[in-house]
Amino acid sequence: MGSFNLPPLKNSERFEHFVCDLFNYVEKTDSYVEFQIFGKRGQNQKGIDIFSQKNKTVIQCKAKDGRGRDETIRNTLLTDIENDLDKVRELNFPFDRIFFASTFRDDSQIQEHLNYLHAERHYSFSLQYIGWDTLTHYAEDHDDLLKKYFPQFRQKKPKTQLPVGALGTDLLRKNYVNRLINRYGKWKQFQLNREGNEKFNYGSFKKHLMNRYKAIGINHIPLDRFDEVVSYLQKKIDGTAHGRNQAKNYSTFEEYQAEIAPKEKVKEKTTAGRVIPFPGGKN
Repeated sequence: MGSFNLPPLKNSERFEHFVCDLFNYVEKTDSYVEFQIFGKRGQNQKGIDIFSQKNKTVIQCKAKDGRGRDETIRNTLLTDIENDLDKVRELNFPFDRIFFASTFRDDSQIQEHLNYLHAERHYSFSLQYIGWDTLTHYAEDHDDLLKKYFPQFRQKKPKTQLPVGALGTDLLRKNYVNRLINRYGKWKQFQLNREGNEKFNYGSFKKHLMNRYKAIGINHIPLDRFDEVVSYLQKKIDGTAHGRNQAKNYSTFEEYQAEIAPKEKVKEKTTAGRVIPFPGGKN
């Protein structure tokens, strides 16, 4: 469960933009503009709202009124999804993944039905449902998204004094560890989806790491154990059913450093005392 208990966005257009921004953040696309809104309202959107040609991904957003009965909302969603799957055949560019993102909660019955459709119809692309629980779990890792879409729910976090030599004192290494944790959770969820209805519990896994390294929080893990933590997380990722079938499951820390460095330099550039904005208008 998220820290903020964010309320579902009621405006369908705003929800689409939220999901679009979220995918750009989570998948760390170039300049955060790779995922884009597909067309506009009134046009034939062919069953999708968002697309990324580079990532070969399409997304359909479903903003639903949560005041109805779960069964009614679920049935409506499933009908909408099947109709949209018929429409995506009209798309004239290839894609490998289609996500159905909804303001309705994570739901095992919807996930099971999508697995059934994928197996029955032999789709060449993966088919996934993302509910509000998962969307907000990832959104809470990005303060810019909270500021833009949920300004009233941003909490001013009290400053905590980390001990000298703690992981949290090294932003680069801390973020790399968080990236590996999220990657493991994502890869593990693929496996859980096939095996049953269980959701990957990020809180439980982080608690496991804290116990393993005898720390009161992930950021309090001693920095001199960074290589050990990374090796452990990488083995966990490689050991998942999904990970065993991938040629590459993650960037090494050195590759991550090289990836992050150019973005940091762009941020720091100034012209006449003004920060040069990222392409797409993000500072």
